[in-house]
Amino acid sequence: MKTLLLISLTLFSLTKYNAAHAAEKPVTPVPVPKDMLEGTRLVLKSAGASIDLPGPGWSWMTFDKAGQNYLCVNQKTFDMFLVGLAELKHELVAHQPESLVASAKKTQDVRGGKVENDKIEFIETPGTKKSAKVTFTEIDKTKKTNVTVYLFQATNLMLVKVQCSTPNATEPDAFKAIVKSLKFQ
Repeated sequence: MKTLLLISLTLFSLTKYNAAHAAEKPVTPVPVPKDMLEGTRLVLKSAGASIDLPGPGWSWMTFDKAGQNYLCVNQKTFDMFLVGLAELKHELVAHQPESLVASAKKTQDVRGGKVENDKIEFIETPGTKKSAKVTFTEIDKTKKTNVTVYLFQATNLMLVKVQCSTPNATEPDAFKAIVKSLKFQ
């Protein structure tokens, strides 16, 4: 009897869990609010930073209400780059970029893939306390994706993350342009 009750409660809990998640709507990117733009520059006030579109045909989108994640999207090719904000608990150290690579390795391992050629280098970026460039190649069953992630610690503890995933061996020129356009106060 106890076993039957336990099974019933477990199934009820799982049903409630699945129903709650099934009710969630897919995330649809929307244009960023106009008050976050200065011309074509996305203004990230909490990080004291701004970043420009790489050229015509690109736009800024967001997909969360918290205002922490943005997409730079090409309306014709649907190429996109991620720009994210996070608050650090302490200064940027090797642990954060290493964790990023470790997370990618775990994800690929679950998918039956792997991560190769991971490289972390701390770089100098004007207006930041510390910056790092992380690169690696994700290889799964059907494709190879080169990932580049820049981590910029603003003068406070805000982290700006700029990410590109591409099948190409090198970073796209548009991605290089937005990284180069990043300005910190």
